[in-house]
Amino acid sequence: MEDGTLHRFRASNTILATGGYGRAYFSAIQQTHVLEMAMLWSHVLVYLFTFPWFMERYAPTAKDLASRDVVSRSMTMEIREGCGVGPLKDHIYLHLNHLPPEVLKERLPGISETAAIFAGVDVTEEPIPVLPTVHYNMGGIPTNYHGEVVDIKGDNPDSVVSGLLAAGEAACASVHGANRLGSNSLLDIVIFGRASANRVANISKPGEIFFLVTW
Repeated sequence: MEDGTLHRFRASNTILATGGYGRAYFSAIQQTHVLEMAMLWSHVLVYLFTFPWFMERYAPTAKDLASRDVVSRSMTMEIREGCGVGPLKDHIYLHLNHLPPEVLKERLPGISETAAIFAGVDVTEEPIPVLPTVHYNMGGIPTNYHGEVVDIKGDNPDSVVSGLLAAGEAACASVHGANRLGSNSLLDIVIFGRASANRVANISKPGEIFFLVTW
């Protein structure tokens, strides 16, 4: 990982746990490209979580505390209606300067540092330019509840791809629908991660030789 050198390993079973595709071209493995090489497919990639902050016109009671999908959608509508800020009117402002500097330092150090590094903004004095972005992927590599990757073969939409499993945000066991509930990402990590490991342990046999498949 330090120098980018590639190492190839032969394995009878491989678990893809590369995370979601929201940052596919930035400091993350592009598992979607790996799948393209294997002529497989990813499932319901349209279902993304976008996550910002803002509100009143859209959620008079909850306002900024409305659910993240409502907030994200509202921000996007405001920007598309020409109500954004900046030269291109392509973002909105998040104000934190109503909070005391000591509170920002103690409770929101990450946001303060990120705003300073990437936007050149001092959050104690200036607003942060923000817009909706990818927060979580509900779609991904289609799997069954064992974590085994499935593909369409003939009339069978759940044909197991031998020796290939996936877990975490990279996988899609179809449990979230179009809007994941808070903390339910633990299902992808803990439940299906464990299920994948158990499946490999159950189907692997010591000393058994598997022939490499040419894609």
